[in-house]
Amino acid sequence: MTEEPLKTNRTLYATGFLQNFSDELIKRFINLLAIAVGATVDQLGTLNATRMLASNLFQVLFGRLADRYGKKRLIAIGRILNGLTLAAILLVDTPGWVVSLVIAASIFTSMATPSWNSLLGDYTSKTKRGEVIGRVNSVSYIGGLIAMITAFLISVNQFGPITRASYTPVMVIASTASLIAGVTSLFLKEQESKAGETLDLKEVLRNPDLKRFLGLVFIYHVGSSVGMPLFPYIMAAKLQLSVWQVAVTSITNMLAAVLSQPYVGKLLDRLGRKKILAFSRMAMASSCLIYPVATSWVHIAAVEAISGLAISSWLSAQSTYMIDIAPRKLRATYLASSMASIGVATFIGSNIGGQLVQNVLGGNLAAVETGLYIAGALRLVLGLLFLTIKEKRG
Repeated sequence: MTEEPLKTNRTLYATGFLQNFSDELIKRFINLLAIAVGATVDQLGTLNATRMLASNLFQVLFGRLADRYGKKRLIAIGRILNGLTLAAILLVDTPGWVVSLVIAASIFTSMATPSWNSLLGDYTSKTKRGEVIGRVNSVSYIGGLIAMITAFLISVNQFGPITRASYTPVMVIASTASLIAGVTSLFLKEQESKAGETLDLKEVLRNPDLKRFLGLVFIYHVGSSVGMPLFPYIMAAKLQLSVWQVAVTSITNMLAAVLSQPYVGKLLDRLGRKKILAFSRMAMASSCLIYPVATSWVHIAAVEAISGLAISSWLSAQSTYMIDIAPRKLRATYLASSMASIGVATFIGSNIGGQLVQNVLGGNLAAVETGLYIAGALRLVLGLLFLTIKEKRG
């Protein structure tokens, strides 16, 4: 007998809102903060690589703990520790310490992520899975949008050179939002976990759909993440964007995500998962192709709108597809395995990108632009591979 899904509620939406509020600020500004304290291209590559590895690789462990002992506790612990670590970043002023604390914060985020994604499955049915996840994600993205508007409002009157202190207000509100999300998560409802079951990795890896998907995710993100450490240098070194200008480009990104999510969710149920997955990955090439030729923050804002649609489509499609193919008792584990694959791949690709641009291509602005073109070509070609997965709906 199929268990009835839980009904979505304000606490669920509020927790998603707060988590994304915090995470979007860190995603947008942590690299610029590192540059402000003196990080080089290869150091930024290391920062991106280790941040993604730490935030994703440990999800396998935390996902299994969530499947066995419950989800909301791990969400609460992870978000609270993440908030405290973000606050600690305000006390350091060297690239080494920033990188170390970002890694710690990323590990704590990985405690919450698979639990949250799996928890959404408790609120869905097979026939409306994409629609429900899309609706919750839409509210979550509104959190990121409000975060960027807040960053804009508190920085629009800043004058003078951009320094480490320019990012202090951003870090404070990111830390606070994460802490509050940890508290609200304690009031969430979840379907009962079966703590007595043990994990058989062979059972998980025998699933051919999972193995194919993990392989595609790994290959794509190695190629895609070559460009990850390079975008901040276009914004900081070439265009010299202020905090408020970065916030505006992020607002267009989040606005596109918010407006598209309800439609993306319905398209997932109507057209299937693999078409949306392939589109989302190929569309990410737009950033790599537009950033090098941009001459104004307006150009960055425009391409960020495309990225917002692509990223939001990927997140909803990935969660929906993984929940489709996973037994209910292993949802968090399956979702975590996907994120772990992304983490390892991004660690490899981001380091390759940083080292290639710094030590092979020369480390100058032209080298950064060339590296982005390479990443864009890889995103286009490798994104097509997601059309080879099999649908498992209904």
